[in-house]
Amino acid sequence: KKSRSVCGVSFGTRQRPQLPALFSEEPLDSMLREFIALLILASKVAGKSTCRIQDIQQSDGSFLVPPSCKKLALGGASLGDHGMTKLALALSVEGLSLNEVHVPTTKMGPIGARALASYLVKAGSANSLRIINMYGNAIGDDGAIALAELFAGNNENGIPLETLGIGVNDIGAAGAAALAKTLGDCRACPLKTLGLYRNKVGDDGAVALSNMVAKNQVALSALFLGGNGVANRGAEMLAKALATNTQLKVLSLEGGTVGNDGAVALGAALATSRSLTTLDIRSCLPTHRNCITGQLDENETKDEAEDENRMGYRGFMALKDAVKKRGSTDGPALKVIGDIDFGVT
Repeated sequence: KKSRSVCGVSFGTRQRPQLPALFSEEPLDSMLREFIALLILASKVAGKSTCRIQDIQQSDGSFLVPPSCKKLALGGASLGDHGMTKLALALSVEGLSLNEVHVPTTKMGPIGARALASYLVKAGSANSLRIINMYGNAIGDDGAIALAELFAGNNENGIPLETLGIGVNDIGAAGAAALAKTLGDCRACPLKTLGLYRNKVGDDGAVALSNMVAKNQVALSALFLGGNGVANRGAEMLAKALATNTQLKVLSLEGGTVGNDGAVALGAALATSRSLTTLDIRSCLPTHRNCITGQLDENETKDEAEDENRMGYRGFMALKDAVKKRGSTDGPALKVIGDIDFGVT
């Protein structure tokens, strides 16, 4: 029989944990000795609220998660889909109530994401789940679609999730649309931060997410879409959505390809919006003249600016005017983060 290791304590026929002196000379049978070992183990992990990979993974690759665990911190563990599926099965522990799940850069794909999402949906409000961090995996559209079920039916499962971080995960427009659909109708969802940075959402995904923003149902206050190739069409639809939204405070389009038309639309919306306070629209590439000189050419033509998929003088002035107008009102000031100074709020 192979030895087993639980949270750093090994036991089995080959190696047993050190027993208290009281029992060391007693002729105990193997079952009783193992029972005592488990009692000792329980006392070691009873107060453990943060569980790391070395705490819960056994020598055979299986997992044993103590009910006291509140935060899974497994970043960097090479679990893959197979390991994540095993972990999802092991989480069905009576009395377990997770607050945070951190599984960034664990080589998880769509299968692992579906397994984890399935467990979380079934567990529902049994978990006091506030944060999910899956940054730097490869869950793709299928994984995002599975995660969208966390918010289905106006949050009928009662999951109190506030932060979902799924940046750098090969998520495209279909995955973004699935999330937008369930969140768009979710008045009971407390989600405040949605991190989709450095995926492949594009304009189609941004348009779907803008519909969610326009509905103004979910309590979303920060939407991170940087590095998704969002261009003028996506920016224009997001600007239109801001006219009816009263909750979104931070919008990041950093690293995109927003040109003059998108910037002008955003500027017009932000001049009157009383919700959004921070817009990140940095998008320069090293070859762009304006990034190097820090100057904008007032005579630059629209065609020149948009051929390079960058914001020119017209877009810059629209956003700068929005900052100025917001600064002259009694409402919250506006901060625009760009490649060039947009002025003091």
